[in-house]
Amino acid sequence: MNSPCPSLPTVRTDRDSFQAIMAEQLHHAPWVLLSVVLHGLVIALLWLIPAASPSAEAVVATVVLPEAPAEFVEVPPPSEQVEPEPIDPEELIFAAEPSEQPTAVAESPAASFDETVDFAPVDLALATNVGLGGGTPARYGSRGLGKGRRGAFPGQANVEAGLRWLRDHQDADGRWDCDDFMKHDLAGTACDGAGDPLHDVGVTGLALLAFLGDGNTLRGGRDRDVVKRGVEWLREQQDHDTGCLGGQASQHFMYDHAIATLALCEAHGLSRYRSLRPCAQRAVDFLSAARNPYGAWRYQPRSGDNDVSITGWALMALVSAHEFGLAVDGRALADVDVYLDQMTDAQGRVGYVQRGGPSSRHVGEHEAAFPVDRNEAMTGVGLFCKVLLGHDARTDPRLQKQLAVLMRRKPAWEVGARGSSLDFYAWYYGSYAVYQVGEPHWSHWSNALTKAVIERQCREGNAAGSWDPVDAWGADGGRVYSTAILTLALQAYYRYARCIGGR
Repeated sequence: MNSPCPSLPTVRTDRDSFQAIMAEQLHHAPWVLLSVVLHGLVIALLWLIPAASPSAEAVVATVVLPEAPAEFVEVPPPSEQVEPEPIDPEELIFAAEPSEQPTAVAESPAASFDETVDFAPVDLALATNVGLGGGTPARYGSRGLGKGRRGAFPGQANVEAGLRWLRDHQDADGRWDCDDFMKHDLAGTACDGAGDPLHDVGVTGLALLAFLGDGNTLRGGRDRDVVKRGVEWLREQQDHDTGCLGGQASQHFMYDHAIATLALCEAHGLSRYRSLRPCAQRAVDFLSAARNPYGAWRYQPRSGDNDVSITGWALMALVSAHEFGLAVDGRALADVDVYLDQMTDAQGRVGYVQRGGPSSRHVGEHEAAFPVDRNEAMTGVGLFCKVLLGHDARTDPRLQKQLAVLMRRKPAWEVGARGSSLDFYAWYYGSYAVYQVGEPHWSHWSNALTKAVIERQCREGNAAGSWDPVDAWGADGGRVYSTAILTLALQAYYRYARCIGGR
C-alpha cells in the first residue's frame, strides 16, 4: 500500500568533505552555478566602467525648511568674507554666556504680564515666501557688496564717511551717547545736535545696524571691534528677568527695544555666535510678550493700542530672529499681516494709528514745521513689511497702490514757507520698500535719495561724515540718529537681497 507521504531523503552516514558536498549539490542544481557566474561577470563589467558626473539636468535640488535648530553650532563666516584669524577663547566677550537656547516658554518675560504668551509655530507657507529657513541667511547674502567695489553704486563713499563718523563717536564701553557724543571732539569746534539721552539704546542699535549692513560682524570685518563693543553694551543693558533692553521709563522705550533687538538678532545670526543666542532670544521673547493680543505694538506693552511705526521695527526684528533660528511666535506674523491691511485705505495710503491717517508728529510747532502731507512714512513702513511677509508688489494690486502713493513723495530736501519736507525716517523705510519692488521705480527713487542726502552730508571739521539732525525726528535722536539712519538708507542697494518684490 502506498504511503500518503512522500519519501524522506536518505540520511548520509559517511563523512564526505565540504568540497565534495558542494560539488554534488551544484551537479544537481546547475542553475546555481550559472547564476554565480553571471553575477560575477556583471560586477566585473561595472567595476571597469568609470564613474560619470551627473548632468546638470539630472540634478534635482530639494529645499527643506527645517525648524529652528536645537543646537546653534559656531562655524566660520561665509566664504565670501575674508577668513579671520583664529580667536583665542579667552578674548571672546561672551565666553561666560551659556550656550543653550531657552526651551521653556514659561521662562520668557510673558510671565510679567497678565497673560502668558502661547507661541504659535511659524507657518511654513509664509516662511517660504518670506525667505526664512531657520538659519539660512539668504536675505543677507549681499552684505558688504560695495566694500571691495567702491563706486559700484551711488553713495558708497558717503556710507564710508558716515561709518567713520560713527566709529569716531562711539564710547569706549560700546554705547553711542545720544546727547553727549561730542565729548569725542577733542580738537576744533565740537559737533552740535544733541538728542534725548533716553534713546541711547535705540541709537546704539541703529549705529550697529549700519556697521552690520556694511559686512561687519563679531568675527570679521574692518569694524569688528566696533560691533563687539556695541553688542556688549546692549547685552549689559538687558534686564535678565524681562528681557527688555534698557529701562522702561521713556514713553517710547518700545522703539528703542525693538531696534536694539533687531541689531542683536543680526549680530547673533551673521556672526554665528551661539553665546549671544540667549540674550537675543530673551529680547525677542519680550517683544512677543509686549504685543497686543490679536494685534500689533504700541508705546507700552499690551496697552490695547497699536501703531504702524513701532510695529514695523518689531516685525523686522521677528523676521530676522526666525531667519537665524530663534524661536518666534508665528501668530504675530499673521496678525501683523491682517493689521496692515486694516490700516491701509482704498488709495493705498497706510495710516499711523488710523486707517489711511497721517503720520505721527508732536503736537504744536512740530506738526506745523513738518507737515505730514510732505512725506509718506507709514506707507513706506507698510509696503516694506508686506514684502517681508511674502506679498509680491509686482502682482498684488494693494501693494501697487501703496507704491504709487510712495512714489509721489520721493526724497527732496525742501525747507520753506510750506514747512520742511525732511523726514529721514520716511526716506529710510521708503528706500527699503522701493528697492524690493525693483525697476524702474528704484532708479527714480534712488536718484532722488542720493541727490537729497549726498549733497547735505557734512564735509568739514568734527562733523565731517555726519548729517545735521534737522529732520522731523532730529531733536529726539540727535546727530547720531540722523547719521545712522541716512547711512542705512544709502545701504539699501545691498543691505537686504531682493526677495520676491521685483528684480
